[in-house]
Amino acid sequence: MIELNATTLDLVAAAPPSDLFARLTRDLRPAVQRLARQIAASEANLAVLAFLRCYPYTALTADDLASQIDRPFAEVGPALAGWVAAGLVEDATAGGITFYRLTTDAGRLRDLDEVLAWQARWLDQALGIAQAIGVPILPLRAPVAAVLPETAVAHCQLGHALRDEYTPSAYAGPAGGGAVDA
Repeated sequence: MIELNATTLDLVAAAPPSDLFARLTRDLRPAVQRLARQIAASEANLAVLAFLRCYPYTALTADDLASQIDRPFAEVGPALAGWVAAGLVEDATAGGITFYRLTTDAGRLRDLDEVLAWQARWLDQALGIAQAIGVPILPLRAPVAAVLPETAVAHCQLGHALRDEYTPSAYAGPAGGGAVDA
């Protein structure tokens, strides 16, 4: 039983923060909070990063990526531009065609993995609450299941890309002129 005293009453009576997202992300580092907010800005933002994280060694054109994640190019193009500017996606041009792939920067990948782990924890909590109060809700097998095609989700669940540490590929990026390993 909880004992009510002046301290617990102050905690209970405290007004919640006005920004729910800030409240949900308060335990994340500031850089990761910003990344979480950018991911949450649109389903296309999440779908692009989730797909590229599942296939970290794949470089695709914007059209190919839009097709793979079943999103219109009009959503994928701006999402890619934002992620390139944020340093989470690298672009390289070969033969006049621009290819996009997940960054090889280990620090940015740790930030991304931290956001995806945070998202998975919140999804688990939300599903647990729904189950506890008897709300019928279709459980998702992964946080990205709502925004990615089933084949991509199945690949991620097999653990092909989601591991404890990032292993850089042989891809050297736009400046290095290395080969694109798909």
